[in-house]
Amino acid sequence: MLNANAAADSGEGRDAVLADSARSEGNTWDGGAAPVFTTTDPSTAEAARAADATLPRTAFLTSSGTAPGARMAPREDAR
Repeated sequence: MLNANAAADSGEGRDAVLADSARSEGNTWDGGAAPVFTTTDPSTAEAARAADATLPRTAFLTSSGTAPGARMAPREDAR
């Protein structure tokens, strides 16, 4: 079941196609609200890892607003 997912259109190539057995509801490709991303600039996610091997903090492709998609927040217990 695919639910509450957001897709960004790159403007290149064909759209993804779901398998006949896939169930899809409430996603942007099901006619839901178009996502408003905090940033679509990939350079914000391309920094080097920190000395403790954690990934750089980024808002790349995170959803801002009420449209489907990830709400990224750092976990307090991640370190």
